[in-house]
Amino acid sequence: MRLKLADNYTSIPDVEDSGTFSSYAGPLSRNRGYCGQAYSNMKIGAENVVDNYLTVGACN
Repeated sequence: MRLKLADNYTSIPDVEDSGTFSSYAGPLSRNRGYCGQAYSNMKIGAENVVDNYLTVGACN
C-alpha cells in the first residue's frame, strides 16, 4: 500500500506512507492550504487493485 499527499506549495515536500500493512496506511495530513492531490496505490502480488488520484480542495 502506498499513500501520498501533495499540495500546491512546491516548497513543501510531499507526505508519503508506504509499506505492507495489515489494516491501513496513514493517516496523512498537511498543515497548510486546502488544495492538492491525494494518490493511493494498493497491490496484491503484482496486480494493481487500487491506483487512484483524487483532487483535494478547491484549486484555482
